[in-house]
Amino acid sequence: MTLTYTPGINDHDLMWSSPAQQAQAIADMVALGVKVHRCDLYITDLTDPTKVNNTVSMVIAWVALLRAADIQPMIVVTWNDPNAAQTLPDGRVAGTALATLAKQVPGVWWEYGNEWESQEGGPTPSRALQYVISFAQVVADIQAADPGCKIGPSPVANI
Repeated sequence: MTLTYTPGINDHDLMWSSPAQQAQAIADMVALGVKVHRCDLYITDLTDPTKVNNTVSMVIAWVALLRAADIQPMIVVTWNDPNAAQTLPDGRVAGTALATLAKQVPGVWWEYGNEWESQEGGPTPSRALQYVISFAQVVADIQAADPGCKIGPSPVANI
């Protein structure tokens, strides 16, 4: 059996770095042969009207930099913003916000959530159901906006 892989990296530069730092990080990724870049994005940055325009512009620029370097962008939509309530977002609200962004950056890979069970409320059956309902809505909305995109569920911290 032959195993194949695509080298990737997880980082936080989308939200934390200046454009110059992003450019350097991407140059480093190219030098390492990285082909996928997984980076988090707080859903609150797309649902707070005071942050939406700046966030969308930032994501568009980040995607353009990666694509110019032949690196696939993968956005991890998360809700563990330290300045916001640690609750699962309403799937309708998140889906609408993400669909708007997906239209601006078609072909991006999406991951909805990150370690949802480690947030406030823990890994309860009702929280799992909330996540599945929210995920289903988000998938429908993102795929309606960008039918060719790839989207996956949240990995868990404690299997």
